[in-house]
Amino acid sequence: MKNSRTKKLTTVGMLCALACNAAFFYKRHRTKSGAVKALACGWTCQIAVITFLIYKPVVTTLRKLQLVFDTDVTK
Repeated sequence: MKNSRTKKLTTVGMLCALACNAAFFYKRHRTKSGAVKALACGWTCQIAVITFLIYKPVVTTLRKLQLVFDTDVTK
């Protein structure tokens, strides 16, 4: 059940990051180059959302599998 909610949250976050930012940018610049820039802006925001939503669970799993070692920054 939790996994399903996480997938839905990730999907909604990615969709909003792409569509909302692209629509806002394109609203201001209604040309072909504006459309390309809007998509680039949307994709950049989408990558940022993916990074923030997925980074911690992936790194935690890799650490549990001992494929990535903990780094101690206090040394």
